[in-house]
This record gives sequence, structure tokens and C-alpha cells, in this order.
Amino acid sequence: MVYKKKIVISVPMMNDKKRARALQIAVGFSGVESVSIEKDKNEITIVGEGVDPVRLTERLRKKMCLHAIIVTVGSAEEEEKKKKKKDKPCMQLMYGQYPMPRYECYELDTYQNRDSCTLM
Repeated sequence: MVYKKKIVISVPMMNDKKRARALQIAVGFSGVESVSIEKDKNEITIVGEGVDPVRLTERLRKKMCLHAIIVTVGSAEEEEKKKKKKDKPCMQLMYGQYPMPRYECYELDTYQNRDSCTLM
């Protein structure tokens, strides 16, 4: 069974021509469903089934620049689940006839960076 992967690759893209070239290379790869570029971070995000991140990075290095680096590889479904969990509204509590002040609620994920290894 093949799962959807979300791959983030850091590629230095100085102008629109380089961005268009990176999009063209990523879209031409088999299994790619969507591609997006974050201009401020110089990162390209690829979502697809059966996409090999190493081969894609090698192709970007060969066709564009030698400085393409894999940032993250993960499941696309996990990202969608995290977004749904964060959209839960906070409940407003009542104290007598006056409502309690409303505060922002955030879910803390203690295992945000599961791929890293820490030694004590």
C-alpha cells in the first residue's frame, strides 16, 4: 500500500525563472499530485503517492543546483489531522452573570520533532 507523502526540499531560487524551473522538474516526476513553493524560505513542497524524495532531490541537484537539501519527509494525512485538531474552538466559561475572559487555547505537542535524536 502506498501512502501520500509530503516532501519539503530546500532549493536556492533567486528569481522567477529558477522557481519555474523547480516547479517544472517536480511536476514532471511520476506520482506527484501537488507542488507549492514558499518564496521567503526557498522551499518547495511536494505531495504525492510513490514519490522517491532522494531521486527527486538528485534530479533537482542535477538540473538546477548542487545545494538542494531534503528538509522533511512525512505523511500528508498526518498534516491534515493536525490541522483538524487545531481548529477546535475554545469554550467560554461563565462565572455568575459575567463571562470569564476569553483566552487563546493551544494544543501542545510534546513530540513535535520525532525524527531527531537527543542524548542526555
